[in-house]
Amino acid sequence: MCFFGERPLPRGASAARRDGAVSAARGVAILVLLFFFATVPRAESEETASIDRSRYLMGAPLRIQAEGKPASALDPAVEAAFARVESLDRTLSNWNDAGELRRLNEILSRSTPGAGIPVGRPLGRALRRGLAWARRTGGLFDPALGALLDAWGVARPPRAGTALPLAAARAAAGHRLVRLERTPTGAFRLIARRPGVQLDLDGIGKGIALDAAGRVLRRHGVRRALLDFGGQLLAVGEPPPGGWCVAVAHPLARDIPALVVRLRDGSLATSGNGERGAIRAGRFAGHVLDPRNGRPTRGRASFSVLARTAAAADALATAVAAG
Repeated sequence: MCFFGERPLPRGASAARRDGAVSAARGVAILVLLFFFATVPRAESEETASIDRSRYLMGAPLRIQAEGKPASALDPAVEAAFARVESLDRTLSNWNDAGELRRLNEILSRSTPGAGIPVGRPLGRALRRGLAWARRTGGLFDPALGALLDAWGVARPPRAGTALPLAAARAAAGHRLVRLERTPTGAFRLIARRPGVQLDLDGIGKGIALDAAGRVLRRHGVRRALLDFGGQLLAVGEPPPGGWCVAVAHPLARDIPALVVRLRDGSLATSGNGERGAIRAGRFAGHVLDPRNGRPTRGRASFSVLARTAAAADALATAVAAG
């Protein structure tokens, strides 16, 4: 895959102009030499550098390839981006046993319907975006299907003894069963209308994290970057000529590209059942649920979506795969 293309050569020192009307006096020559030597270190300090690093976060590898100058600022920029995603991992991921979303689901599993549950601001903002996408997609993307995911035993890490029977899980699933409110202080409060409601942000969490990491890189002046979060891509900043060319894997053979896309200042998300699922009663059940019938989708096809933001691409790819 071609990501960056050729890097430009570092800009050299400026040459002094010759004044044709004045002879080159020794003092002027000295000033020219001083100017020349003063500009050389500056040019070297502004040379474009590149970094390629990976971390395992939110249940998937996150790879950041970044390019920028000065070189001394690139390493802190990439580390700050990883730190932001790590913070969101502790907030949004059901794969993190100590995460805030995991704790919220535990409270929901034993709370009385109608009770207001305080939610931290980063998680509240993510839930608000997830519920907004649920309304936009007519429920094909839904962040309140956790009870069904647990009942079917797909997609989410198991929590012993918490899965409801399938009929009860269907009754406790759906974004219309939850309401998110803002308090006078600007904090969030979640209200569930039925017992057993469980939340899951896997269909948008990585997109939210990618967007956050991209904002960190931009604030640090990174010239260009390509972020790959378990297959979802985000291109940041000035692209190489023609954009980044990235391969979309075949749904049944990840090492085989199904097509190549030129990505420019946006995100490409792919969703489907090619990698995760389970055999139920002799038939394949994917990890993507169809919210209309509460059952796992059967096909192994994958669906890719291009969007300006990673959160939008993530949610829409999930919705298309579910529908």
